[in-house]
Amino acid sequence: KIVAVLEDREISSSLSAVEHSVALSFRRDFEKSGIHLTKDVHSRFVVLSSEINNWSNEFLRPARKHSHHTGVPCRPHTSPSYITVPLDSLRGLAPAVLSAMLQQYHHRHRVQRNPALQGQQVIKLPVNDFTAHYILRDCTEDSVREQVYRLFRGGSDYRVQALEEVLRRRRQLARLVGYRSFAAMALHDKMLRKPEHVDGFLRTLAHQVRPNWQRLVHQMRSEKRALVLRQPRGGDSDEATSLTPLWGWDQDYLMARLTAGARDV
Repeated sequence: KIVAVLEDREISSSLSAVEHSVALSFRRDFEKSGIHLTKDVHSRFVVLSSEINNWSNEFLRPARKHSHHTGVPCRPHTSPSYITVPLDSLRGLAPAVLSAMLQQYHHRHRVQRNPALQGQQVIKLPVNDFTAHYILRDCTEDSVREQVYRLFRGGSDYRVQALEEVLRRRRQLARLVGYRSFAAMALHDKMLRKPEHVDGFLRTLAHQVRPNWQRLVHQMRSEKRALVLRQPRGGDSDEATSLTPLWGWDQDYLMARLTAGARDV
């Protein structure tokens, strides 16, 4: 009925600007739901929408051998969710934070002595939001931060598969209702309208913030070089500083040091 009203010039011309805008909005929403499609095509639309929802839930779900939601087996994620490190390698963590880690996991992961590490005390520490946040930000040991970063930020096969299934079905859904991509479908009634406009906006924004980001990267490189060489920051040439590698597990730690230094000043 909304389509009939909008396509009838006599009725449409009698609508106020607000009424016409609301009617258009309703029409777009209904068409996004596939209401204008034929019965067979609409049935396919409903199936794809359901599969997108199921695979999206699968992406967020813990790994399992089979999901009754999608009916498709997902490869289980077999990587361990913990690291085993010497207790003294957790230097830099606040005593209260380290105590909380030990107390929280004491009933499952006791601190033990490892003969292979000259009898050092080791801890089997689960990697989750809490431990990752503090270790990546405060731990002075590069190797521990690297282990936590790779385990916490790394993608698993089953999640990559689920994400690919979501993207594939989104593309099929968009094509089904007449759009060239899911992005074009999602942006059709938004302010920027087209994916090209979004891309242009993001590139412009990136160009504007690039100088600030480059200065920040230089500061982080300088801070890391000072830590490695154990000398005051800023003592090297720009060329030497630019050659200092930055890894993903360096960013939170170096940013925290720079922020703390700025507060001290």
